[in-house]
Amino acid sequence: MATETDTDEPRDLIRRLFYLITALCEDAAGHASEGQGREVDDETIIDLADRLHTMGQTLTILTDVIKALKSREI
Repeated sequence: MATETDTDEPRDLIRRLFYLITALCEDAAGHASEGQGREVDDETIIDLADRLHTMGQTLTILTDVIKALKSREI
């Protein structure tokens, strides 16, 4: 039988993961808004797109971890 501490630990971890997701999304929004500028050169656009791609992969990993943690809870 799960104790209160056992159930609090995954929830605390999940809250922290959602915090990381929030921060990641805020950073991604900043990069996306940079790309909207009219004076952005091609190299910068490619760099921003690469950063957003990496952030998307990180976001997928974080959400997969959350789902895995929830599916293991009793």
